[in-house]
Amino acid sequence: MSLKDVIGQNRMIQTLQLSLQEGNVFHAYIFEGAEGIGKKFTAFNFAKAILCHEKEETCNQCSACKKMDHGNHPDYHFIEPDGKSIKDSQIEDVQDIMAKKPYESQNTVIIIDKAETMTVRAQNRFLKTLEEPRGDSIVILLTINANSLLPTILSRCMVMKLKPVHRDTICNYLIEKYGIERKDAIVLAAFAYGNIGRAEQLHQSELFKENRIKCIKIAQQLSLIKEEDFYHIVHAIEELKDISSEFFDMLEFWYRDIILLRVKGNRDLIVNSDYMDVLLREADNIGYDKAAKIIYIIEEAKKDIRMNLNYNLVIKNMLLKIQEV
Repeated sequence: MSLKDVIGQNRMIQTLQLSLQEGNVFHAYIFEGAEGIGKKFTAFNFAKAILCHEKEETCNQCSACKKMDHGNHPDYHFIEPDGKSIKDSQIEDVQDIMAKKPYESQNTVIIIDKAETMTVRAQNRFLKTLEEPRGDSIVILLTINANSLLPTILSRCMVMKLKPVHRDTICNYLIEKYGIERKDAIVLAAFAYGNIGRAEQLHQSELFKENRIKCIKIAQQLSLIKEEDFYHIVHAIEELKDISSEFFDMLEFWYRDIILLRVKGNRDLIVNSDYMDVLLREADNIGYDKAAKIIYIIEEAKKDIRMNLNYNLVIKNMLLKIQEV
């Protein structure tokens, strides 16, 4: 594995590769991005490239690369939270590591995972390290939110943001890696929200597949809510409270697909392509205007949920509004 294997972060990777080629690697980096987006994978392969004997490109053949792959390179260190946070004592250990010369490489590379969990005391200690950096030590902080770190730390690090990966890129990645059908990859990529790690988790999750079936069944019932089914639907939605955000997104994707079929008949953008026959019938029965109004009502419900309004009341209010469409 090398930096070339990082998916969907081309601009960032080009910047890192250029710094390697020019011998201009910074002493401290912050890799910021959502959980599962690939921060750890990217940082590891950057560290591997730094320690590689070839330097400019990871060769995967030299002793340094082999030691990195086997997890026993003496100049590579990975720090993660001790419990819920990174303690002052752990940063003290980092200082001790950085005070020593590398054992067999020109550099020592230290990755600190979940850097946002550093205690204030740990951050202040780490700041002292950044103020007087050792020339052969390189530190990479991984965080979901760089702003959770002290401004004085931010000002002394190069911040690299991992951005959401394009849906098509995730789709193609899943097909190539897991050999799944495109229609299944499209669904997973849509609900990954630009996060390859999440896409892989969803692929392996039977619960996601079960919940999606439940959501689509509810979506079909919403199109024509019968009085006798009202509270049955309320109960079915209540059972999905733990995944309410995902549930509302699934509803929106369903009606968005209907709109796409009504407006363009373009099937390439359909998320629920494995339910195409049902979608076509729904598109004929519902029409563009009703589908658009239902999406607006769902959006209102999502806002109410984010405002911590009573979940049961939000659902009932949403269903009553849909009945009136």
